[in-house]
Amino acid sequence: MLTDLHIQKATLEEGKQRTYLTDGRVSGLRLVVTKESKRFYLQYRVDGYRRTISIGEYPEISLSTARNISMKYRRQIAEGEDPFITKKEAKKQRRLELNKQKTLTVLQLIEQFKTNHYPNISASTQKNYSRTLKNHIAPRLGTMKINQVKRSDITAIIEHLLNKENKPYEAKAVHSTFSKLFAYALDKELINDVVSISTDLKKTLNKRNKPREIHYTNEQINAHWNLIEQIERPQVKAYFKCLYYLGLRRNELYQLEWEHIKEADKQIIIPSINTKEDRPHTIPIPDAVEDIINELRGLTGGCKYVFSDEINERPFLGDDSTIKKIKKEVGVYSPHDVRRTCRTKWAEIGIKEEVSERMIGHAQDRLKATYNRHSFIPEMARAYNHWALELHKIIGLIQVQEIKRIG
Repeated sequence: MLTDLHIQKATLEEGKQRTYLTDGRVSGLRLVVTKESKRFYLQYRVDGYRRTISIGEYPEISLSTARNISMKYRRQIAEGEDPFITKKEAKKQRRLELNKQKTLTVLQLIEQFKTNHYPNISASTQKNYSRTLKNHIAPRLGTMKINQVKRSDITAIIEHLLNKENKPYEAKAVHSTFSKLFAYALDKELINDVVSISTDLKKTLNKRNKPREIHYTNEQINAHWNLIEQIERPQVKAYFKCLYYLGLRRNELYQLEWEHIKEADKQIIIPSINTKEDRPHTIPIPDAVEDIINELRGLTGGCKYVFSDEINERPFLGDDSTIKKIKKEVGVYSPHDVRRTCRTKWAEIGIKEEVSERMIGHAQDRLKATYNRHSFIPEMARAYNHWALELHKIIGLIQVQEIKRIG
């Protein structure tokens, strides 16, 4: 049987990490001796499971107190309770009550997330998170307390984007951004449980976001171009033509500023803030695009953006109405499918892989990029002009003839 004197003299046995001393008065009560402490525990069985519950450290918890607590737990067990679960739930409830006093709103969580988490992620990921938070999460959930957000709240946003607006990509962005935001909250112990969508909805998101494989036939390219020629606003017409000439991402092109065009070097330098890869993307200016730029200078040269709304001096944001019109007339059209079509056609006319990948602005293999510092500007210039000839053949601007393949 344990006594205070026995406990005071108890030491860790040599070669062991713990020494166990049992009490003969209260069943299951024992003292565990380690290098750092002497602590009371109660061992018991309930519903066939063996449990161990901590009572406290000696001498803060005296032997008599440890026995009284143990006997209290024994009475709970006799009445069908599990003191381990009861203690765990009480601790959780206390934490919840404490959190209620200092619970953030979703908007406050977003600001904390940006301050503490953004420095650890790339600029493009920051941009994607910010857009989704601003457009979808903050407007719908911003004023809610974070511990009040339920599965049904985030599900409603995602299902609206999927079923009402037919925007599966944005729906998936909402899911991934929300998950990261609330994982951060859980990590900081601001909430106690993760809020997640159902497995079925996850499957639907993945199914609706399968990679597109569309690239256009020559007939479709020709039909697109004919409709582009009918656009009245010169800068809008120029934008849609440059999508085909350059194969750039939609936002890389419509955010193009006049200061990004280096006429002396005949180059366009897209800054890292506008690229997916978070690095500047430099391309030569093909002859056909140079002609377009010269025409636009008289219209938007005094504005910040090349493809500017000359009234408000801002980019016209890709003109969704034109995209919808082309899609309605031809059946298929999207700027990213134009980009994929360019990349496919470049391969068909023999432009080398290493040149095409630099034209399209894809990230290069890290090892190759480290050792191969060649800019490929001359090769890209020849390739762009070669592609312009092929494109002009497709749309009927030049006679159909065999075009020499680039080696």
